[in-house]
Order: sequence, then structure tokens, then C-alpha cells
Amino acid sequence: MNAAHGDSAGRARKAGFPRLLWRRLILSLLPRFAGGLILFLAIFLLADLFSSLWRFLSLDAPLSGVLAWLGLGILGHLGQVVPVALLFASTYTLAESHASGELMVVFGSGVSLYRYSMPLIALCLALAALGLVFDDAVAVPASNARIGLSRELLKQKAAYSSNDVTLMSDGGRWIYRIAYYDDAGKILNGVEVVGRDEAFTPEKRISADSAQWNGTRWLFRKVRVFTLLPSGDWTETGFAEWSDPTLDEKPESFRGIKGDIASMRRKELSDYAGFLESAGLPYAEAAAELQRRYAYALVPLIVGLLSAASGGLFRKNTLLMSLLLSLSVATAYYVAQMLGMLLAKTGAVDPALGAWAPVLFFLAVSGIFFVKART
Repeated sequence: MNAAHGDSAGRARKAGFPRLLWRRLILSLLPRFAGGLILFLAIFLLADLFSSLWRFLSLDAPLSGVLAWLGLGILGHLGQVVPVALLFASTYTLAESHASGELMVVFGSGVSLYRYSMPLIALCLALAALGLVFDDAVAVPASNARIGLSRELLKQKAAYSSNDVTLMSDGGRWIYRIAYYDDAGKILNGVEVVGRDEAFTPEKRISADSAQWNGTRWLFRKVRVFTLLPSGDWTETGFAEWSDPTLDEKPESFRGIKGDIASMRRKELSDYAGFLESAGLPYAEAAAELQRRYAYALVPLIVGLLSAASGGLFRKNTLLMSLLLSLSVATAYYVAQMLGMLLAKTGAVDPALGAWAPVLFFLAVSGIFFVKART
């Protein structure tokens, strides 16, 4: 039995699986990772609480409601703090092992830094995949529920009605110009609609005092319909009520929903960006946010490579220099991300470029550090 076990252990070592070292690394890393999550979540929640506490107190919000609001904040902020907590936990763990001489023993036994760091890289890849699922399934719904609870506690109402709306639908066939949209009643006021043919030449114009959504299409009232005749002349017809089955743009399209991009899941955000683009409206902000969510999933991998590299980059003051390097690179990344998103949302650069360039650049930098690290 012992001989069989010894043979199995020998084969594992030859195959490159130092399980005892990996287990020690994970057991040292996870408690620090959990502590980092608690610390950074507490910082985020305290910042939220201090910024809103005076509002809750002024409106006598119940303590149970405030606690529920904080609880939803844990789920909403969790995806944001995971990379930061992982960065500090993994950097501290590996730098401490290097400072104590433990890594030198590991390297001397024939286990390279790359092989020793495999559990950390695997954990980062798992967190990257899990982050995408968690964001859509938990974080976004929790954030939306938190916003709704906050409005309830602060006695606020969501305002979706909007003024002066212009949009295109059906691939540009119809152009809507609305003076005011009443979201509560699903009513368009001061309506002008222009219909165009396949060559985008105007062939119809609808002018109405108002339009009511009946569930499938818009029902126009006090309408004048101008139609282009084959002769090139225009004819006018008046109706008390009038509708066209192709005028079926959903009421939600007329909502004043700027700033609600963060409350959308990826599929909803993709549809919204596509709608804005097809309607001829500015879509860069929505497209950039969608790309950012995919790109942000790779941040744990950047963290893992950087943390692993810090264990073999420095010969002196390893703990201090590793933490300083990690903090510097993390700060530079978030600054680059903000600049990239700002350029993408304003249309200065392509949304995909603005969202992905910082991530890919720092992924390459972390990879170079990892390859160059002493082992």
C-alpha cells in the first residue's frame, strides 16, 4: 500500500504536479483573499452609507430597509472588489514566501515559478469566467433592486418621460419626432413621423396631436397624413384616428433612460446599442460599456500574472517592492481604463478599442513580467 502510494507520488512529481506545494499556496492565499474581500467591501459600503445616510435620516427610513440596502450593495460591489482583493492577497502571499526564503527552497527543489503558480493562474481563470456569469445573474439584478429600494426609502419615483425625442426605426424607414413622451400613459404628444422608401426618399408624413400605444402599435389622434403621389405631388388626408401596423416602435424606445446603461444585462445592453445605432442615435457609450464588461473579466488574469511575477522580480525588500509594484500597476490600469472609456464614450476612438486596449496592454505587461521573473 505504501509502495503504491510512493509510486503514485513519484509519478505526480515527475508529471509536474507538486500537490503539497500547491495545497500550501492555496491554503495561504484563500484566507487572505477572503479578508481582502471583507475589507474592500466594507470600504465600498461605508462610502455608500456616508453619502446617503443624511437622506435616510431626514426621511426616517426604517433600519431594516437600510440594512437590506447595504446587503444588496454587497452583491452589487462584489465583482468590483474581487480583482483588488485577489491582487493584494496573492502578492502578499508570494512576496512573504520569497522574503522568508521559502520560494528559494521551492526553486531549489526543481519546481519553477511557473509550475508553482499554476493553482493561482487556474483560480484567476475560474474567477474570470465566473465573473461574467455573476455580473449578469447576480450583480446587475442586485444593483437594480438596490436602486428600487433606495427610491422607496427616499420616496422617489423613477422618471422615464422625456422631451424632444428624435429616433429612427425599421432600419431608417420611419423617423419619429416627438415633443413629449408620457411614460405613465404610454402617450406621444406633438407627433411628426416621416416615412421613407428604400432609397430613403420621403414618401409619407404623419402629423398628429398625440398617439396612444394599444399594445401592438401606435393609434394616432387628430391626424393629417401627407402622401407622395407618383406624379410627384403631395396629397393630404385628415383622420380623427389613424394607425399603421408598421408604426410599432416600442414605448420604451422613447424613454429618457440615459444613465440606465449600468442597470442592463449584457443581452439588453447589446440590443440597446444595436437599436441606437440603427436609429441613427449616439451609441458609443452603450457599445463601450458592453465591451468593457467583457474586457473586465480578464482583470483577474492580469492580477494573477502580476502577483506571480512579483515573487521572482526582486532580490531585496521583496515584500515592500512587490506590494509597491502591484499598487502602481493597478493604479495605472484603472487610470488607463478610465481614459479609454472616456475616449470610447465620446466617440474619439472605437468603443471596442477604448474598452480592450488597456486590458490587453496590461495583460501583455503582466505576461512579460511573469516570463522575466527569476525562477
